Amino acid sequence: MKEEEIRKLLDGFKGLREKQIEIPNPAEGNEYEAYLIEEFKHKFKIILRRGNRQPDKLTYLALDKEAKLPLMRLDVVPDNHAHKNPDGEIIYGTHLHIFTEQYQDKYATKFDINDPNLVNYCVEFLRKFKVIELNKNSVVEMPRFC
Repeated sequence: MKEEEIRKLLDGFKGLREKQIEIPNPAEGNEYEAYLIEEFKHKFKIILRRGNRQPDKLTYLALDKEAKLPLMRLDVVPDNHAHKNPDGEIIYGTHLHIFTEQYQDKYATKFDINDPNLVNYCVEFLRKFKVIELNKNSVVEMPRFC
């Protein structure tokens, strides 16, 4: 996919089909559908996958359904987790991948937020992906019952 097409998909405002997104339980994942506001037929999958042994490790993925491309991915990982970019730069901790024609989804940048928790990371990821109409109840973490 050419850079111009990628930018159009990343920069376009999106809506969510569901009113609420749930943070998955450890070792589980959830999927949601988003769409381009200006081109309603263009669909995306928003995928949340949570670790089992490390329940605070979570991946948020925005996937273009048509091209099957990972346009944006946020890896919430411990601060000592290293990611090596194609240019050799190493970054530690939570990081964001944004798809480009040159690097695909291999290049990442540090992703810091003021109040780091799984719900806030999800909200900021969705904002970065330009999902509109988010409010304080858009993302929830359901209590786990044993």
